[in-house]
Amino acid sequence: MGSQDAQDSSLEKESWPSPVADLAERYRSEKAHSLHVTRLALGIFDRVASHLGLEAQDRSLLEIASLIHDIGYADHPANHAAHGADIALKEPIASITNAQRRCLAAILLLDSRKYEKGLDHPMMGTLKCRERAMRIAALLRVADGLDHGRLQDAQIASVRKIYGKLRLTVRTFYRGNIERAQEKADLWERVFRLPVDVVAAEDTDDTDPLFRLVSSSLPLVENARRILQLEYRGIADNRQAALDSDDPEGIHELRVSIRRFRAGLRLVKDAIPAKAFCPINEGLRVLRDDLGAIRDRDVWLAFLSEKGKQDGAEFAEFTATQQPGEGERRRLIKDRLSDRAYSALSRRIEYLLRTELPRHQPDVRRSFEQTAARRVQRLLRQIARTPQPASPEATEDIHEMRRLFRRARYWADFSAPVLGKPVVRLERRLRRTAGMLGDMHDRAVFLDRLSGGPVDAPAALKEATQAEHLSLWVDFVQYWPKLRKELKRCAKALREA
Repeated sequence: MGSQDAQDSSLEKESWPSPVADLAERYRSEKAHSLHVTRLALGIFDRVASHLGLEAQDRSLLEIASLIHDIGYADHPANHAAHGADIALKEPIASITNAQRRCLAAILLLDSRKYEKGLDHPMMGTLKCRERAMRIAALLRVADGLDHGRLQDAQIASVRKIYGKLRLTVRTFYRGNIERAQEKADLWERVFRLPVDVVAAEDTDDTDPLFRLVSSSLPLVENARRILQLEYRGIADNRQAALDSDDPEGIHELRVSIRRFRAGLRLVKDAIPAKAFCPINEGLRVLRDDLGAIRDRDVWLAFLSEKGKQDGAEFAEFTATQQPGEGERRRLIKDRLSDRAYSALSRRIEYLLRTELPRHQPDVRRSFEQTAARRVQRLLRQIARTPQPASPEATEDIHEMRRLFRRARYWADFSAPVLGKPVVRLERRLRRTAGMLGDMHDRAVFLDRLSGGPVDAPAALKEATQAEHLSLWVDFVQYWPKLRKELKRCAKALREA
């Protein structure tokens, strides 16, 4: 783990290579990602060049292309490949000829999501180095895919030719890197006529990603970028899972990812440009709430299904009245996760993480460790001062307490790598309590549904739900005084650290 931390720290502190330094700075390229992709691309090149007929001058051009492959993003996010090619054609780059410049522009065009779009560009029709550009772009596309998560965690373990295929074995904790690299190997297979299998190394470290990404040796802004980038990948991946499957867990995991991102945003608020914080935070809140109605129905139906297993005959008629119309759930999910509001929000988050945040210089001079300790201890004191809800029927008070515990749990999770074992233990207790409050709140909502619906619910179902509700309340009342003391002790320790 120490070597990974050292590598990650060096990427954050490393300077741009001199041939592209001025260009990359003026066009606000994402340094950590670009440097990491360059290392991956050159690592692949050095392992396959002799087998694929690549030359030394191809390596030099691959290096420059890798360093500036996203140079068009800051000014034109939606069409950054074409804009990057325009920049390469008009801006001076030391040590390359005009012919190489045209080849470089073609490589950038071919790094778009669909390389066919680049091949259709008018410039490609008259390009003398077309085949060379395609060979170099094939390597760049795979390397770029290996940092799809923009977490700079992927490392090449080996490259071997096995049974007529090239097997690229990679160590990475983010599975999406492997999937995207495999997708972007399409040009490779077309150019080299050699199928590629991108696979995860068997010895990939299973350490919690946050412990590999977050470090007290990194500035506040860089730790903020890493935390939020990790959580944003969760949002994007779980959104796709929710669209692709009818499994109710898809929506649940998506809402968890949204909550975690918002919690991270609030934890590192001092590092976030003010113009980005409010629209992103509010946009995610609206999205979470919109998906909440779908999730609430999923939880309700799962509850009825479980109860129905115990006495299917009695509950079958009632359960049937609670089912949504055919296809209604799928339509609601597709409409909300594919609308313009979601697309705009996603683009805004990506722009923050890729362009604004890496270059932001906040007024606050505290480290991430100091910021996290300060915010966590204040939140713990707030929770410890919160009065116990008056009764199990105080639904809003229980729900608000649950939100506080959940936020504290996420903050403890994010800060554990720098605040240590006491916060790791605290996270487990906060998670347990948030779960307890969540179950209690769900039972209260169930009781409202059972009592206020147009169809009378079975009396036995009402009685069983009421008993569960009261049991959870008793457990919480007995647990709360002990937990409150522990929260105060932990807050004091953080304040004095």
